[in-house]
Amino acid sequence: RRQGYGSRLVGEIRRELDRKGCDRLHAMVLAANDIGTEFYEQFGIERADESETYIGGESYPEIRYVLEESDDPR
Repeated sequence: RRQGYGSRLVGEIRRELDRKGCDRLHAMVLAANDIGTEFYEQFGIERADESETYIGGESYPEIRYVLEESDDPR
């Protein structure tokens, strides 16, 4: 953690999606994962909605993050 790998990965993903003409990025993270939610929010990726996901038969709240091309501060 805190070595910049995630930031570089998100930057590379954004460049590749841009190169392919994608105008939207969706990311999912478990709501209880504070580090994960903070990670997406630091890039200006906004919470869109919350739903339930199932892991091993258990239900967990999951947050969907969305970055629209017009929202991209780059």
